[in-house]
Amino acid sequence: MYRTRYDIIRDILKVAKDGTHKTMIVYKANLNFEIIDGYLDILTEKGLVTRDNGTIKTTERGKRYLETFRTLQFIMLGVA
Repeated sequence: MYRTRYDIIRDILKVAKDGTHKTMIVYKANLNFEIIDGYLDILTEKGLVTRDNGTIKTTERGKRYLETFRTLQFIMLGVA
């Protein structure tokens, strides 16, 4: 089964919650280096992550996104 764009965003935000590097996001979120930059650009532009000296970290807005996503999954699928 393929992940949706929103599933990928969720996975990136979860991995970067405490701050990490791009390589760790690629491995832990099961992505590849060809697509990660596009996602990070979008997430940075939307204020969901910050990038500082190679460290990527989920912002408070990103954490709210994760909580909202989790709530919607529970409502729609019964999955926490």
